[in-house]
Amino acid sequence: MSFSAREVLSISDQGSTVRKFVWFIAILFTLFVGGIFAAPSVIDWSQYKGQLTSKFVEFTGRDLSIDGPLDVTLWPSPTLVANKITLANSPSGHAPKIAVLKAVELRVALLPLFLGRVHVKTVKLIEPIIELEKFVDGQTNWTFAKIQRKAEKKHTFVPTPDKNQGINAPEIAFDNFVIENGIITYRDMVDRRIERAEQVNATITATSIKGPAETSGSLILRGIPIEYTASIGQLIQNRTVPINADIKLGSGSIFAELSGTLVNLNTPLFKGKIGVEGRDLRDILKQSSIRVPHLSRELPIKLSGSVSASTEAVSLNEIRVDVAGIRATGDVEVDLTSPTRFGAIVAIKQFDLNELLTTFKSTNPQADNQKKQYTFTQTTKSSKPAKNKNTPIVSTKRTAAQVFAMPKNFEGSIILTTDAIGYRNGVIRDLAINAELTKGELSIGQISAQLPGGSDAILSGRLSTDDKLPKFTGNVEATINDFRAIAAWLGVSLPPLPTDRLRKIIFNANLVATPEQVQATGVNFRFDSSTIQGSLTLARRKRIGLGVAVVLDRLNIDAYLAQTTSTRKTLRTKGLVQKNSASNEQKHNATRSKAPTSNDPFAVLNALSSFDANFNVHVKSLIYGGVPVKDLVTEGTLNNGNLDLRRFSIGSLAEATANISGRLSELTSFPSVENLSFGISIPNVNSVLTLAGERLPINTKKLGTIVLKGQMYGNLISPSLNAAISMAGAKIKFDGRLSPLSSTGVLSGKTSFTHRNLRSFLRRLDFNYRPSRKIGRVELKTKFKAGKNIFHFSELSGFIGQTKVSGEITANFLPAKPHITATLKTGVLNIEKFLPAQKNAGIPNFSPQLIPAAWLFPMGNDDYSLPHLRNVKLSHWSTSPLSLSALNEFDALINLESDKLVYRQLIARNSNINAEISGGILNLSRFQARLFGGTVLSTANINVGNNSIRAQANMRGLSVGSLLQTTTGKQSAKGKMDADFNINTSGTSISALVEKLGGKARFNISAIDVNNAAEGSVLASIFDLLQALNRLAGISTDKKAHIGASFNVMSGIATTRDLRLASLAGDGSAGGEIDLSNWTINLKGEITVAETLLTSLLKERVRGLGRAIPFTIMGSLEEPNVRINTGTVFNSGASIPNADTLLNKAPKSVRRILRGILQGPQQQNQRSSNNPQLSPSKRSKDEKSQQISPERLLKQLFKL
Repeated sequence: MSFSAREVLSISDQGSTVRKFVWFIAILFTLFVGGIFAAPSVIDWSQYKGQLTSKFVEFTGRDLSIDGPLDVTLWPSPTLVANKITLANSPSGHAPKIAVLKAVELRVALLPLFLGRVHVKTVKLIEPIIELEKFVDGQTNWTFAKIQRKAEKKHTFVPTPDKNQGINAPEIAFDNFVIENGIITYRDMVDRRIERAEQVNATITATSIKGPAETSGSLILRGIPIEYTASIGQLIQNRTVPINADIKLGSGSIFAELSGTLVNLNTPLFKGKIGVEGRDLRDILKQSSIRVPHLSRELPIKLSGSVSASTEAVSLNEIRVDVAGIRATGDVEVDLTSPTRFGAIVAIKQFDLNELLTTFKSTNPQADNQKKQYTFTQTTKSSKPAKNKNTPIVSTKRTAAQVFAMPKNFEGSIILTTDAIGYRNGVIRDLAINAELTKGELSIGQISAQLPGGSDAILSGRLSTDDKLPKFTGNVEATINDFRAIAAWLGVSLPPLPTDRLRKIIFNANLVATPEQVQATGVNFRFDSSTIQGSLTLARRKRIGLGVAVVLDRLNIDAYLAQTTSTRKTLRTKGLVQKNSASNEQKHNATRSKAPTSNDPFAVLNALSSFDANFNVHVKSLIYGGVPVKDLVTEGTLNNGNLDLRRFSIGSLAEATANISGRLSELTSFPSVENLSFGISIPNVNSVLTLAGERLPINTKKLGTIVLKGQMYGNLISPSLNAAISMAGAKIKFDGRLSPLSSTGVLSGKTSFTHRNLRSFLRRLDFNYRPSRKIGRVELKTKFKAGKNIFHFSELSGFIGQTKVSGEITANFLPAKPHITATLKTGVLNIEKFLPAQKNAGIPNFSPQLIPAAWLFPMGNDDYSLPHLRNVKLSHWSTSPLSLSALNEFDALINLESDKLVYRQLIARNSNINAEISGGILNLSRFQARLFGGTVLSTANINVGNNSIRAQANMRGLSVGSLLQTTTGKQSAKGKMDADFNINTSGTSISALVEKLGGKARFNISAIDVNNAAEGSVLASIFDLLQALNRLAGISTDKKAHIGASFNVMSGIATTRDLRLASLAGDGSAGGEIDLSNWTINLKGEITVAETLLTSLLKERVRGLGRAIPFTIMGSLEEPNVRINTGTVFNSGASIPNADTLLNKAPKSVRRILRGILQGPQQQNQRSSNNPQLSPSKRSKDEKSQQISPERLLKQLFKL
């Protein structure tokens, strides 16, 4: 489509006209609107202040004054500003104005007005000063009476507009309600309390008049800066408003949250929840006006719960608080009506009291000094309380604490529970307090707690103040599972008791207590494993009165003594009197030095004069010093320092019984005993001595029952005592004095002792020493003096078995081992009876025997061997352990003189023995006696520590005949012997002692006269060799010979190189070894036969007879084999021709010897014919009497 130019211009003119019209309309509208917004600025709105204030008075009943200008503007939004506004207070108010504002500014949104809605953008209160007050009658100054009436009328008679109605009330919304730099003061005339909030700044935003709304702001309350934000929900049915708030306290270390609803605005009731959390309360406390002690560390807090508050009651429910480690939950209700009642249920989770105490430190030095000086001083005759203004004085007069009355116009109850309280490294658990105050009487339903160690305590009852005198009637129960832990926890020092004692304590009783008297009935007191039942009464008067009637079921006193378990075991095991260690003694001395010293040994008895008592105490079971005591009953009366003991009995004291009755008088001066009789039966005396801290060094159970009867009378320091005792089969009588305070002797007097069998008595005394033989009856009389650890017997006389004894003995049990000193003289003393019984060494016959060599086998000159002598190993010595421990049991110093000491066949006359046993070493310093017609002087030393023995002896002039008669039963030889030896050895058995034997020995026997074979003795082989020489030489056996040798002993082997034999028949020498350990001998030597008639006859027939003849002695010392090598003298083929002629030519004495020799081969051949190995079948019988070889002849001559 196309247009012409004319058409185009026409269209352009028409558009220009339309634009001009539009602009005209726009300018008119702008002038109209601008006039509307500019018009209020030229209106004087102050002329309407009177109408505005009158309307306010009409609605509130309070005078409103606007003293400043009133401004209204419509642009950019409608705004109303009023300056210097005051609102009158209630006529009863403390301040004349309830509110004073510098200015009020109201700003609304323009556009919502055209839509029929009111949108208040800002309501600002600038520097308001608000006075809120609660009057004495409970009314408040912010309650507007006329508003209440119109509200009630509107609420009652005006129906709620229906949603179908055409006209509705305009909707009102709030954006901001602002308070700038305000001051709010609250006065509570009921509690006479004033709170003031300064620098209040707040902003409130509401969507409508019914909410919801939000607010935030800050203020300073009690010097504490507070910042908050809150939201208020929509008003529900004109009576319920939801509220939520967040609050920051101080410098931001504490935060709080509050949420809930405000119900019934006319009689407001707030219900909601509160929560507080902060890392440190110190900032808040420092900035507040609250006066608190110095806080040394951070004080965190956490709180939550439900709140319900009205003008008549306040209720806090489900409160949870955590302050400085203290966690508490509970409910609190207070009824503010008259009479005031309260009820509280509080549960504390746990807290550390130590930290709490260290957190709060007083900043007032004067208060600290007062606490240090605040002590109670007991009034006594010898001391007066210090006159210090900070120290209360205790007197017998009624004090303010004794005379008081509880209030009757105040009632309430409290239930407080605490799960755990940490204090002094311990925990108090489940603390519960339940009490109620009603009509001036406090009913304690329960005060209970679980203390450290699993302990708990409960107290219940009622406290009344009749006649203004307090009286408690109730019941107490306590269970302490570890009392020592409780004491240590509280820092209380207890006596030195074992740590496992006083653990378990259970106590319950009915109590009636007044300031004058305390009574406990139905007492049931259990500690550890003991129970006390009965009743107690304590009366306060000039002389304290005490009434006790109790039964104790069991008590182990040993378990409460300071003595250690190891010491008790040592005493029981060793049976020795043990003293306290040096450290214990020092502790004892230190404790004793702190206590008041007194020279009065009966100070304890003097203490009995300070009170009077009636007592009846029954202990069913008691243990002291390891001694069980059953049915211990004591009954009597203590009056003015005199004790009438009607009964003191023991039903069983380690199966012992006792009955004592009598009177103790003059306890305050010189106590004495009057007609005190006793009868005691004691199966175990150590159990009784342990009661006195003493102990006998024996197993007293082996003593059997000890029966003691007697009487005691006289001054208690050293009363006379007549007693008779029977124990272990012995009868002991005593007549003397008892001196318990003497330092030299507890008992002194004359005593006698009889027993039918000493061996049995020693065994029952538990001595390690056991005599090997029955000794027999013992009858002794002596003067006796016994100290605490020393027993001395003087002028001792009597018989031990058949041995007469006299002298004196002292036994000291004070050292670690008993020490015995004895000086005795005896008649005939058979030592074997008194030697300790032990196994023999295993040597049935100590003396070896020389067995004649029969030579039944063909033998060569030098190369023969005896298979049965190879690898000889004989068990002659016992390998059983050799115990020398008896020497460790005691120390001793012994001097013994005896007319005759007898040991088996040995008899030592005029013996004198001096010996000392010390530290397990027996030192025999002297043994001198006459033995085998000669003298013996020896010393010895036995050491238990290394089981070593050293001995030295010199013997002179011993009769060989007597020696052989004693050892073999035959006097096979005569002569005199001198001998010396010095040996040493060590080992734990006889075999070991012999194996390690070392030293030197020598002997010399002169004037030997050999009559018969000396079988069974060590010298048998030598004596038989002498007898063979005599036979060979054809000399008489009464000719004397001499033998001597010396030995070096090492490792149980005696070696000699100088054995010499000299006789008229010939001389011999030998050397070799005697193995004492294996009990074998190996000697080699040679014999040179002296020229006699017989040897002369043989020389005529045989050449070379004058040469020395070798011999050997080998084998067991009991049955040695003797070999004489005659092959070195004769050729094996030589013979003696015409033996019958030789026999006839010999002298009569020699002929008799040769006849026996020549007949010997015939008999030998006859015996040998029965053995095909020893008699060849080709041997002719007629050769027996024709000739004999010289070798066989000599062998027959040497044959024994």
